[in-house]
Amino acid sequence: MPGRKTLFTGLMAVGLAYASAPYVTMWRLYQALHEQDAATLSEIVDWDAVRQGLKNDIAEGIIGMPAQEMESSNSLPPFGSSFLNGIAGSLVDQEITPQRVVLVVHSMQTDEAVPASSEWAAIFDLGCIERAFFDSPTSFTLRVRTAGQEPDEPPLRVRLELRGPSWRHGLSWKLVRAWVPQDLMDRANLRT
Repeated sequence: MPGRKTLFTGLMAVGLAYASAPYVTMWRLYQALHEQDAATLSEIVDWDAVRQGLKNDIAEGIIGMPAQEMESSNSLPPFGSSFLNGIAGSLVDQEITPQRVVLVVHSMQTDEAVPASSEWAAIFDLGCIERAFFDSPTSFTLRVRTAGQEPDEPPLRVRLELRGPSWRHGLSWKLVRAWVPQDLMDRANLRT
């Protein structure tokens, strides 16, 4: 019987470590933001994947100017849409970086003026986690209600994925996607 008890205890410990790992990653992300640690942010976030997701949302009209409005306001819809998407993609590449995020969070903490191109600080003014759940064994999603958001507005959603193994970290959870609702984009003044 002692062997079974040890095995059961070991399996429980592994299960608990697995289930708590995404929360630990989010805590590390929170700490890195408040300590202005761009290196840790680079380690925790897959910035290329996050930027690509935001670019896809802009291209599909999910955030920014809706696709129907882009086409109706432009006499050359395919050219106009691709031009606007190119500008939006360039802006996303410039603004969504670990260093830029650290700058914005620092300016929020010290009440310093944020440079005009970084008015998206509202996105990082997190309120509380509304819901957190495993989508699959390697995917974890959080719905975050940001400070100042109305209750009927959709929450910010972020997805973590279990990545690895790498020689340095083994298996680790990384933030790979963020869905920013339109009201936050409006508050952040990132519309193209």
